[in-house]
Amino acid sequence: MRKVFRPHIVLCTVGRLFTLILIVAPLFMLCVFTKFAFFSGEINYIFIPLILFAIGLSILVWWLMRFFWQQIWGKLILDENKITWRCIFCPKVQIKYSDIRFIAVRNFGNRNVVHVDLYKTGFQFILITTQLLPTLPIDKVRCKNSTIKWAKNHAVCEALSKMVPANFRSALK
Repeated sequence: MRKVFRPHIVLCTVGRLFTLILIVAPLFMLCVFTKFAFFSGEINYIFIPLILFAIGLSILVWWLMRFFWQQIWGKLILDENKITWRCIFCPKVQIKYSDIRFIAVRNFGNRNVVHVDLYKTGFQFILITTQLLPTLPIDKVRCKNSTIKWAKNHAVCEALSKMVPANFRSALK
């Protein structure tokens, strides 16, 4: 029995399209502006501020992708004996059910929260780890080594509660 969970439908569709546009647009602008500025036979100084704008936009996109990449491109796979988290360009994280040390549900608290919960997510995340729980705020925790962070929803909690050892089931309710 294998179950695959992807992010919320808005993140999975619009978020992925938006990230592709954010990555391609500054690179395209940079290529076009440098072509017109330097390779037209003379230096056209009008395009130099536009080139600097495209470089600044590229830096901004890189900074934004650090926060949203794992939430948009990640997927959680529940197998019979292990949990696997995968994401494009990130190392795969696998945790056997017998190796789980902690499962916790964390929310944003008063940090970075818009107090309107349109999609009934509760701004909560499930942390699964084989080590000690991270002391960082939940928005700073990333999936790596032996820690998996996933947005909490009813389907994931129900599937996890059937698979994890009995002493961790109360944390998923």
